[in-house]
Amino acid sequence: MTKTAKILISVFAAGALAIAVGFVFKYKSDVRRYKLAYELSYRRALTELVGSVAHIDSNLSKSIYAQSPSMLVTIATDIYRHAETAKNALAALPTSDVSLEKTAVFVSQVGDFSLSLARSAARGEEIAAESRASLVSLNDTAAQIAAELDEIYTHSDAEGFFDVSAGEALAAEAERVSGFSGGMTAMEQNLPESPVLIYDGPYSEHITQTVPQYLQAGGEVIDAVDARRVAARFLGVSADSLHLSCKTTDPVIYTFENDEVIASVTAVGGHVISYSQNVVPAAETVAHEDAVGFAQNFLVARGYADMEPSYYYAAGGILYINFAYTDRSVTVYPDLIQVGVALDSGKVTYFQADGYWNNHRTRTDLTPTLSLADALAKLNPSLLPQTEGRLCIIPSPGKHELLCYEFRATGENGKHYLCYINAHSGIEETIFVLIEDENGVLTI
Repeated sequence: MTKTAKILISVFAAGALAIAVGFVFKYKSDVRRYKLAYELSYRRALTELVGSVAHIDSNLSKSIYAQSPSMLVTIATDIYRHAETAKNALAALPTSDVSLEKTAVFVSQVGDFSLSLARSAARGEEIAAESRASLVSLNDTAAQIAAELDEIYTHSDAEGFFDVSAGEALAAEAERVSGFSGGMTAMEQNLPESPVLIYDGPYSEHITQTVPQYLQAGGEVIDAVDARRVAARFLGVSADSLHLSCKTTDPVIYTFENDEVIASVTAVGGHVISYSQNVVPAAETVAHEDAVGFAQNFLVARGYADMEPSYYYAAGGILYINFAYTDRSVTVYPDLIQVGVALDSGKVTYFQADGYWNNHRTRTDLTPTLSLADALAKLNPSLLPQTEGRLCIIPSPGKHELLCYEFRATGENGKHYLCYINAHSGIEETIFVLIEDENGVLTI
């Protein structure tokens, strides 16, 4: 064999080896990718399951004290919706490795039972005593399963619940690829055009086309130079220290930042709608009550004098406080501003006012036709009111505004609730569970 032939053979052998090595690396890369994808899908399914059961638990707690058929329909259908989500999540989980038989039976039962309650309530029938007893029992079970799922979720990574072998990942991927493309194409072709819907719901056409109130009110239109001055004044920094990082259209909003802060300003009216500071708080030294006071002073100094603190929670060393606008002693929840205060320094590091500027306007309908005593009589008699009740405006699911009486009450189960009775019709509009712990006060 000639020297040239030996060289050629060596070159071809090296090339073949390189190709082989390339195939091996690609194979291993594909396996890792498929393996990760399926493990993530299992984790996502468990997250959905945990969240759905938590919502079922909360809604069952509310349903026990729902007094009106309309409120019961709302809560019961929401329970059914979350039960269906939980069932789908269960179907996606490798349940042979994680025993979830109790959960599977529960979500089916609670979904069916809630649907039957919704049908009865839709006919105007009041909930029977035995049905309320069933709700109490289901709520107890939901709380127990929710706690068990939280435990499973906490230990899922450490215990390797969702580890997928290379063979399992490749087999599943091959089956998925074969049917996915054609199925999605067929589904897309068969979909009709979406109709234009007008109704009191979250996907109503009038919601998606709503124009923010600050745009309807108008005002001076400013350019980027003036907007930067507005942001600098709000932040108490030099305008030269900020640079324009983003400009949106429809509506026009300018966003400025430096190494420490980022803030957004509307072109119409020149309103600062958001601000955040790049900060990692140290050990907490500021009490929550003091932090609320610092946030309120911050708002007053920037022209927001009629804001009332409502609920707050602590996360990552920052206390986030929700402030609602007050108009003639009526709390207007849609006009919301959230302020974050660092619990190591007491400085405001976060400000979000798009809810306020999207909704804020002069309201005319603030006089109730229903008396406070009559509204109180609409509450479930098993609830013990903790407050006298006050007027407020809340959004409906379709973002219409409702004048209501707000009552804080305690149930026989020891949980705290916020109940809202329409100040004109007397309809029980909604119920929230009030969660109070060392991290703050929230509603669900």
